[in-house]
Amino acid sequence: MLQRDIHALTQLLKAAIGVEGAEKMVCEAVKNAGLPVKTYYTEEEFSAVCEVLKKRGGLVRTIISILSSSEYSNVYYEEAIARERREKEDLARLSNVLEQKVEERTRQLKEAQAQLVQSAKMAAVGQLGAGVAHELNNPLGGILGYAQFILEKFSRPGFGVNDFKACQRYIESIEKEAARCKMIVENLLKFSRRPIAKPEPLDMAKAIEETLSVVGHQLKLKNVKVITEFRPGLAKVMGIINQLQQVFINLILNAQQAMPDGGELKISVENVIDEKNQSPSGVKIEFADTGCGIAEENLFHIFEPFFTTKQKEKGTGLGLAVSYQIVQEHKGSISLSSEAGKGAVFTIILPAIDKEILA
Repeated sequence: MLQRDIHALTQLLKAAIGVEGAEKMVCEAVKNAGLPVKTYYTEEEFSAVCEVLKKRGGLVRTIISILSSSEYSNVYYEEAIARERREKEDLARLSNVLEQKVEERTRQLKEAQAQLVQSAKMAAVGQLGAGVAHELNNPLGGILGYAQFILEKFSRPGFGVNDFKACQRYIESIEKEAARCKMIVENLLKFSRRPIAKPEPLDMAKAIEETLSVVGHQLKLKNVKVITEFRPGLAKVMGIINQLQQVFINLILNAQQAMPDGGELKISVENVIDEKNQSPSGVKIEFADTGCGIAEENLFHIFEPFFTTKQKEKGTGLGLAVSYQIVQEHKGSISLSSEAGKGAVFTIILPAIDKEILA
């Protein structure tokens, strides 16, 4: 049904007799025509209002006669349709521009997040450098000593079968120590390279053990005793291994730095049991240290980017913020309980994989 906008009529009258007079006149005409005041009227209703206004004569009659003519109506509605089409096109164009900007901004944010994670990771690798160097130094020293012994044996006159058998034991030791060096370097490289973003079922106890193979020697150098407690029958977690190991390394290094004179770090892993069906709903990983603890006023800021309680040369303030982000991306939670002077306990809970999915 064709409808007429009373607003157009009012606007024309305003130009002729003023704002207040036009609005009052149109309202009176609508009432005299026996109609309610509204924005749009049917063609028949609009004609009734116009007939009432024409009775006023003069300029008003002329304006209303023009407005109510079919020729004017056609022009008016063609313009209205064209205007509406332009508005829709403008809106669609603006919507496309906005969508493109949102996509671009989202891409930039993802890139910035990835760079932030990698920066924090490389900062952790830098902190691991001294420990890894010491850890490599021991087997490399052994390899050098065994090789020198074998060379000295070979250089003796009358080298025989018995001498070769004596050397064989040292050759086997060289192989063993070289394999140890290879494992240390591989674990460090696996941690430091950019992750392949493909989640897989993970054993958290195994992930912790692999992490300790990278940082364990550094903890020994700092007189930090590590106690692990892995409960039997642990559920698997869907995750990206080197991202989660980055979280573990950050928490372990934090604990080590909180115990400059040495101490104890207990790492425990256990299932979180759903009370309804008595099956694992998640896996809980706890890192409990005997360090200096964290003051209450800092607990609310500890996961904020660039917040640190360490000296500037010892901390970037990125490690815990990135750890929080990684745990969130794995649909898990990370929390801290601590008191100044009484150590700290970081607790991570990650959702367990349903056994039916693994089957």
